[in-house]
Amino acid sequence: MSDLELAKQEFIAKQLSLVIVNQGAILHKQSATRLLPLLKALSAIQGAAQGCCVADKVIGRAAAMLLITFGVKAIYTPIMSDGARLLLTQANIELDVDQFVPHILDPSGENLCFMEQMVQTITDPVVGSEALITFFVEKGLFVSASNAI
Repeated sequence: MSDLELAKQEFIAKQLSLVIVNQGAILHKQSATRLLPLLKALSAIQGAAQGCCVADKVIGRAAAMLLITFGVKAIYTPIMSDGARLLLTQANIELDVDQFVPHILDPSGENLCFMEQMVQTITDPVVGSEALITFFVEKGLFVSASNAI
């Protein structure tokens, strides 16, 4: 079974929101949602993120930028935005997606997700990742930004 298949299987079977697999080992799994848990998980595993496979509940441009910056090689998700698909395809990351949507919206379903708004005009994934990390650091929600990417 491939790493991506293992991540997807674990994600679906245990109804998780995030699973990270590399070389046949599950490095991280959780049920917390949103972008911050993804950033914390990728930062915690650091170098092991390079070449890993990720199953995540929703992938928008913000998540795509983090995944590219940390060197993920393949992704499964039930929902991905068109903007994320473009970034990830340009980065040659393998995708397994159930449904593409134009944008990732906030919980009200009325507006673009705040994290997506933050990176809307950024085209470089590293610059986008740095902007996201800076935001979380300034809010006191993330503390290891100095060596996160």
